[in-house]
Formats: sequence, C-alpha cells, structure tokens
Amino acid sequence: MGISQASYRYTVKLSYENVQVAEELLQLIDEHKLWGFKFRFDYLGNVKGRP
Repeated sequence: MGISQASYRYTVKLSYENVQVAEELLQLIDEHKLWGFKFRFDYLGNVKGRP
C-alpha cells in the first residue's frame, strides 16, 4: 500500500497566508452579517480564489 501520491504533493500553507485568509474572513463578517460561515468560505474560494 504505502503513502498516497497526494501526500507527496501536499505543501503546508505558510502562516502569513492563514493570517490573510482569517483577515479576509473577518472583513466578510463585517460586510455581510447575514451570510453564514459556509457561504463566506465558499465566497473566498470561488470569488477571491482562496483555497
């Protein structure tokens, strides 16, 4: 069996990228109070190009 090929390709996100995503998420919370978390998360992924 062994390790899957996806494991070899995985790269750890740098902490500053996590901070940027968190800041963008907090900004969306302020701008769109009626949006749920899932919708905000999808918005970051689809519109902003965040993973």
